[in-house]
Order: sequence, then structure tokens, then C-alpha cells
Amino acid sequence: LIQLDKMFVNPAGLPGRPLKKHILFAPSMFNTYGGAKFPGITDSYFLATTNGNWGEVEKQVSIAAFYVQAAAKSLSFTP
Repeated sequence: LIQLDKMFVNPAGLPGRPLKKHILFAPSMFNTYGGAKFPGITDSYFLATTNGNWGEVEKQVSIAAFYVQAAAKSLSFTP
């Protein structure tokens, strides 16, 4: 399970927060009390509703999809 969790670490970090590297769970940029699921997507979506930068949302969805697919492939067993 530890190896699976490490599959979701993005060395580049989250947008605007390079020290937060986990793409599934991280503190929200806008709600410091609660955590966010897929924080890159949720934070960029929140920003896009105010600044119109929907390209960043698409980028974060692509990043999340890549890491989820890579983790899924690591779970597949081929004899």
C-alpha cells in the first residue's frame, strides 16, 4: 500500500504550492480547516470561476488522470 500511495506524488507539486505534492489529498488552498480530494483540480476550479483560467483545470484533470492510470497499471498482475 505504501508503494501505491507513492504513485500519487507529483514531483512538481500542486499549482501555487510546490511543497504539497500529493495529487489525491492535501489541504485546500482556500479552506485551511478541511482537506481537499484532488486538490489540484478543486483549487484550480475555484480559481477558474473567478479568473476564467479553465486551461489550468484541464491541465490538473489530465495530471490526475495520468497518475490514476499509472497507479491502476501498477496494481495489475500479469503472470
